[in-house]
Amino acid sequence: MPNAKHHTLTISCSGGHGRIAVIVPALRVSSGLVLAVDSILELKSPDLDIVVSINSADDSEVKIAEVLWAGLPVQIISTGEQLPHARHWDFAIGRTTSEWVTILTDRSLLRSCWTEKISPFTPHSDIIAYKSMGVVKRAGGYQVQLPWFSGSVMDCKSEPLLPSCRKMQFPANAPYLLNTIVRRSVLDRIREQFGNACGDLVGDCGFFASVIACDLPWTFIDAPLIVMHSADNGIGASLVAGTRTPAIDSLLTLIATNGGVSQAPIPEIVTNMNIRAHEFISAFKKAGREDDAIIDPASYCASIHSELSIQAVTFPSDAMNRLASFADSHGITLGPRHGHPAKSARRLLRELLDHVPPDILGPIGRRLNLPVARFSSLNNALQYAANTKLSPNSVSVESAFWK
Repeated sequence: MPNAKHHTLTISCSGGHGRIAVIVPALRVSSGLVLAVDSILELKSPDLDIVVSINSADDSEVKIAEVLWAGLPVQIISTGEQLPHARHWDFAIGRTTSEWVTILTDRSLLRSCWTEKISPFTPHSDIIAYKSMGVVKRAGGYQVQLPWFSGSVMDCKSEPLLPSCRKMQFPANAPYLLNTIVRRSVLDRIREQFGNACGDLVGDCGFFASVIACDLPWTFIDAPLIVMHSADNGIGASLVAGTRTPAIDSLLTLIATNGGVSQAPIPEIVTNMNIRAHEFISAFKKAGREDDAIIDPASYCASIHSELSIQAVTFPSDAMNRLASFADSHGITLGPRHGHPAKSARRLLRELLDHVPPDILGPIGRRLNLPVARFSSLNNALQYAANTKLSPNSVSVESAFWK
C-alpha cells in the first residue's frame, strides 16, 4: 500500500460518518468530476459521504479540488502517486468507513431518485445493482437514451451466470460496482480473500468476477438509477475502439509491466473482453475454484476477433496472428475480419434512427433503447436524464415500485 497523502475538507453534514460512501475516483479535476459531485450534493442526503479520490502524484490537482469544494461536504483524498485502475479504487474504498460503498465515475451522475429507490433494500441486501441510462453525443447535440426496463426488483444468484460468463457473455443485471452499492462487510471479505476488492486490472470487471467467484447473491433493480455520459472516453470503450487516453496509457503500462493479461488464454492481447477473461479466471483461481475457471474457446475467439477487427492503432499488429494461431490449435475457424454482425446492425439502425424525432419514436423507441429526448447542450441533457420521472417501458403493467 502506498504512502498516501490524505486531504480532508469540511466534514460532511452527517458528521463524516454517513451510511453510504459515494467515491468519485479521478485522475484530475475535470468538468465531468464536477458534474458527478454536483449530482450527489443535489440529493441533500445526510446518509451520503462524498469522497473524491485524486489518483495523481501532482498535488496541484488536490489544491484545485480544495478550492473548488471549500466549505462543502466533500472529502478529498489523494493517492500521492498514480496507481493502476483497480488499485486506485481499492485504495479509495480502504480510506472510507461507511457501512455502504459505491463508485461514481467522472462520466456519470446519480439520478435524483437514487437514494429513494435504494433505501428500501439496504436492510436485507448486501449488494444492490441497477441499470443506467445514457447521454450520448450525436450530430447537432446530445441524446438521452433510455434502456428497456421493467421497474421490477429481483434476487439474483451467482451460480446461474457461470455458463454465460464462460461464453464471454456478461449479463446486464450483474453487479459491476459502477452500477452497484455494496455493504462494507462484503468488500472486507473480498479484500481479505483476494487482496483487492476490485480485481487485478479494471475495477468494475474485477469486482463482478470476485462476486461470482465467491458465489455471492445480490438484489437487482431493473431500472436506471444513474446516468452515464462521455462513454467514448471510458476504459472499455477506448479499448474496443483502439483509442488512447491517459487512463488507457496507465493501464497499458501496468499490463506491460506485469507480463500482459496474464490469466487470459492469450496474455499478449489487450482488449476489453480479454481483460474480462483475465479477471474471471484470476478470481476463480484466487477463490480456489480452478476447475470453474474455464472459458469456452470458440466464444473467446469470437469475442476477441470482434474487438480486434474494429480497433485502430492501440494494440500490436501481431494480435490477430496470435488469435489465429490460438484458434487453429483449438480447431476453430475465424470469420471474416470485420466487426460483430449484430453490433454492426445495431450501429446502422441507431444511425438511421438518429434522424427520427424522439416524439415520433414514442414507446417503440424506448423499448429499443433509443433516444427519448435531444438537447443542444450536454448540461441540459444531463439535467433531463437525472431529474425526469420515468415509467417502465418493457411490460404492460407498471411495477408498484415506480408508482
